[in-house]
Amino acid sequence: MGTNSRGTEFTVYNAPDGTFKLKMQDVSDIGAYRITSDGQLCLKYNKAFDGKEHCYTIYKDGETFRSVEEGSVVGTYTMSPGDPRNL
Repeated sequence: MGTNSRGTEFTVYNAPDGTFKLKMQDVSDIGAYRITSDGQLCLKYNKAFDGKEHCYTIYKDGETFRSVEEGSVVGTYTMSPGDPRNL
């Protein structure tokens, strides 16, 4: 569960097969993720961002993770094992 740079809460489930599910307010989306050779997390959404891939550098600060894109923090979140929200 996390919060994006606009203060909107979201939940994402990253499955072991390279797919993900996103829930943010009344919006749901699915897509695929990959890790690049330089360690970035890239997400290709089905609907959001017009289906374009976005890549983020992830930083861990204690139990909190921060997603950084082009030098700006675009989201903060914590992780739980599995799919606790049944996305």
